[in-house]
Amino acid sequence: MQQGTRLLVPHGAVLALDGLSGGRDAIDQVIVTTTKNGASLGTDASARGVLFEGSTRETCARFPRNVNVHAALAIAGIGFDRTRSVVVADPDKRQMRHRIQVFGQGFEWDIWVRSTALGGVSGAYTPKSAVGSIQRIFGFQSVAAC
Repeated sequence: MQQGTRLLVPHGAVLALDGLSGGRDAIDQVIVTTTKNGASLGTDASARGVLFEGSTRETCARFPRNVNVHAALAIAGIGFDRTRSVVVADPDKRQMRHRIQVFGQGFEWDIWVRSTALGGVSGAYTPKSAVGSIQRIFGFQSVAAC
């Protein structure tokens, strides 16, 4: 990056990006598992089971419309080649699920994110997440209701 350049990563409806970024030196492994119905993943709607397991770099190439969560975690954390991704199809699920497992020197995190599908590849929290990212980028402060 050039001096003075900032990289702003929208959180893509995922939590803990700040923890990944701050703990890079102590993190040994990150595994991200996404479960959606096959149609949302661009495959047969009746597909069931693990469709892919590998590096996040490979996952992004195979499922470019479905791995914003994986990419955000890789950018914030230990990179596209060291972050492991698993993509699972489940035709019975209306919710999208992301499981984020982080293993490090003396700690482990196991974070579950679930969001009702909005009919495509986005979940119900994604629009709120996008607005929040824009607010952070431009320095807008939200007003809390009392």
